[in-house]
Amino acid sequence: MVLRVIFNILMLGSILFLSWWVTAIVAIGFLFKFRAYEIILWGIFADVLYGASVPSFYNIEFLFTIGAIVFFILSYFLKKKLMFYDI
Repeated sequence: MVLRVIFNILMLGSILFLSWWVTAIVAIGFLFKFRAYEIILWGIFADVLYGASVPSFYNIEFLFTIGAIVFFILSYFLKKKLMFYDI
């Protein structure tokens, strides 16, 4: 439980103060360690805070949220395939 709270604080700090790729690495680590449903909420928070339409991605405004959902779904299926991960 304490480690999950630490990961949430780390996610908040990385969204507020660090680059997007550091936030993505922290999110992947968070998803690897836990079934982190709150990653999607962190994606919504990042989009509300920094969201702007990106012309190279068809003017989609919610890139962090879409990325968080994709990471969550991939981690859900990948954890079942990993031999050293116990569900």
